[in-house]
Amino acid sequence: MDYILEIKDLYKSFENKKVLSGINIKIPKGKIFGLLGPNGAGKTTLIRIINRIFFQDKGEIFFNNKPIDYKDVIKIGYLPEERGLYSKMTVWDQGLYFATLKGLTLKQAKQRLEELLSEFDILSWANKKIQELSKGMQQKIQFIYTLLHNPDLLILDEPFSGLDPINTEIIKTKIIALNKKGKTIIFSTHNMPSVEDLCDKIALINKGKVIIEGYIDKVKQNFDRGEYKLTFYKDIQLAENQYFKILKKEQKANKTIYYIQILTNKKEFLHQLTNYPDIEEFKHNLPSLHEIFIKVVQDTQENENPVFLNN
Repeated sequence: MDYILEIKDLYKSFENKKVLSGINIKIPKGKIFGLLGPNGAGKTTLIRIINRIFFQDKGEIFFNNKPIDYKDVIKIGYLPEERGLYSKMTVWDQGLYFATLKGLTLKQAKQRLEELLSEFDILSWANKKIQELSKGMQQKIQFIYTLLHNPDLLILDEPFSGLDPINTEIIKTKIIALNKKGKTIIFSTHNMPSVEDLCDKIALINKGKVIIEGYIDKVKQNFDRGEYKLTFYKDIQLAENQYFKILKKEQKANKTIYYIQILTNKKEFLHQLTNYPDIEEFKHNLPSLHEIFIKVVQDTQENENPVFLNN
């Protein structure tokens, strides 16, 4: 596997407070990587170390198989959670300023900014001051600024914050398009459905440690509860027997949904279902990332030495 970023045994403290404790993460090239964790877990500190805003106390970061340095930061586009736009500057002037900071010539910056503003259908905003824009529009503009220098690695910290559903979909579509063009993206958010929609691989950090790292499908398999979803076209009364246990029942319109746990082998159970001709759906009900997130964070709050899962 070819990795754009490898973080090895990373530690960081501020005064006597330990923020990162032995972080190990590998981010494959061309993938969307979800960096997850509750508030205060250490995600923002890690992102700032990658961008060389902070420096680690111990450990190494490799960018394209070489120790990271300032020249590599030019190849990174960073959208921070805390926005940093100059309110009295125009969209155009501020875009040129950020582009030249990232190494573009003025000619390149003008061409690239016009291209991106047109792509997002907001070239008419070029002469507006940032303070004249709504919070959501400012967010959209800052996302565009993140792309100006055509970075190899994008780090997006809560990119949908302040966006309405329409603009959220626009940014999501752009993220997917960038990834299809080969861009690697680190996506940090608390929005688990967006992680499931977009990400290939995740790392969950809590208390400065990586609790989970792996591809989403493998992570879900690790938390498989052996639960299945059984949907009937009409109201069906299902009784437990030696083959299965009912975990939950839901009634939706004229449909009946059972969440069950199989107590025997799957083949024997499926044979029993032949007695029920009104089945609409039968599927393995793997836990959502939201459920896994809650469970793992709660477990680490209760246990100082949790079991680490790496895939």
